[in-house]
Amino acid sequence: MHGIKSAISAIAVHPRLPILAIAGEAGFILLWDYIKKANTIENYDHFSKDEFTRVEFTTDGSEILVAQSNGEIRILET
Repeated sequence: MHGIKSAISAIAVHPRLPILAIAGEAGFILLWDYIKKANTIENYDHFSKDEFTRVEFTTDGSEILVAQSNGEIRILET
């Protein structure tokens, strides 16, 4: 994996696919295919100025819930 710009603050595993959602302190979400060892479809670079504290996939894997240090929760479609 190349190009991580800050410390990783949260990781979640997709419920059905070989994908990790990796959240960074610098406000990015990276979707990583751990079988192909490559970035997947979409990356949400510099999504927020606040630190991410938690990231979770919904049970069907269609969305990612992202908690931020300011208390806000965002929903991203995968």
